[in-house]
Amino acid sequence: MNKTRIQFALIALGALNSNPVFSDVDSEQPATPVAKSISFDEALDHALANSPSIRKSEAMLGLATQEWIRARGGFLPKLDLLSTNQEIEALGDIPGLESLLLSGRKRVYSANTTMRLSLNAYSGGEATASLELADEAIQTAKLDMRLQRSTLASAVLDHVHALRIAELDLRVAEVQLAMNKKKLEQAGNSLSIGRLSNLAFAEANYDYKSNELAHTMKVRNRQNALQNLLIAIGWKDAPPTLIDTESVLEGYEDVIARRDLLPSVNGFEVQIAESKIRQTQKELDRAGSGFKPRIDLFATRSFAGLSESGFKQAFDDQAIDKKTIGFTLSWNIFDGLATTAAVKAADQKILGAMADQEIAQREQEKQLGERTRALKDSEENLELETQRLSLLEMKMNINREKFALGMLDETEMEVENAKLETQKLEVIRQTEIRAYHQTKLRLRRGNS
Repeated sequence: MNKTRIQFALIALGALNSNPVFSDVDSEQPATPVAKSISFDEALDHALANSPSIRKSEAMLGLATQEWIRARGGFLPKLDLLSTNQEIEALGDIPGLESLLLSGRKRVYSANTTMRLSLNAYSGGEATASLELADEAIQTAKLDMRLQRSTLASAVLDHVHALRIAELDLRVAEVQLAMNKKKLEQAGNSLSIGRLSNLAFAEANYDYKSNELAHTMKVRNRQNALQNLLIAIGWKDAPPTLIDTESVLEGYEDVIARRDLLPSVNGFEVQIAESKIRQTQKELDRAGSGFKPRIDLFATRSFAGLSESGFKQAFDDQAIDKKTIGFTLSWNIFDGLATTAAVKAADQKILGAMADQEIAQREQEKQLGERTRALKDSEENLELETQRLSLLEMKMNINREKFALGMLDETEMEVENAKLETQKLEVIRQTEIRAYHQTKLRLRRGNS
């Protein structure tokens, strides 16, 4: 039903004047050259590609992904290669070096190469908590990216709609300017034949100049709205003079749905807050693992060599082959209360995250109630605006019939209908504003 009303309003607007919304009423003035028309899809493309908030969200997602890869390493074996080279100055008998000492040598060179394969068998839940924490961080980053994208899409919509309203305001100013120009011409003709005083003509000229100034201000407002939109979407090319704003009201829901830019019925802010609670709980589990023992399995193989000639010869002469298989058990008995402090800090983080979640939930409920009430008011007011539009159409038809019957001359009819056109455009403006916000309210309330 809303779409039908919008189409009706736009058809009525087109019936007033077949020129574009921001064309010049005075046909004698040169037409403004029209640059490339930007569609809503193109505006979104530029906004998404140039938004620093989106780039930050992407970077945070990349960081969370790398943290997950690092946490996963806690479940995988590790292979280390260690090479040790020593120059030994013999000050006395060195076990195993009797033959070198007998020869009178007091300086020998040692080369040792060890390969160690290790695997953590038990870490008190630290590895599991770290992996789950990293996984939850990825989910939070994804939610934040969806929040940033939907927020940006909504902001672009607001800017496009603001430009649309500025164009309608400019159209109203153009109609008023044309009406006062007609009145000024009529006053000039009456003045030339002595049917109007100089004071009355000056008053008509004042009205025209006032409307001309108002029209100039509306032109600037439209330019400012366009500039604000271009800044918001990060437009880098030459500024266009035409934005496809008229079709946005009818098509932007499909565009946003197709691009997965719809807001969440539960609110991304609430979902992010809940995810952060789960993260802090995993941080508590990881901190608590410091009170538990740790078991690591390992296997090593070492090669060693000794030489009187230097490190290279010692390395080449490595012959001792030693293999070791075993495990280590470690348990933190006292660490200066560092683990206890980490656990208490994690507890405080949980309390803070729960408070943030409650704040986000209350704000979401508040906004939901406001949207529900606003949606009801908008639907009722939209119906009234539609009825006003029908009455204005009826009045314009009556004026045309009066002209046909000779009850109004052409100038009087044009002036009267211009006044009605102004009122009609105001109704269309309000209709589009209400319909736009009504659709946004419906999206915020009913999509998951």
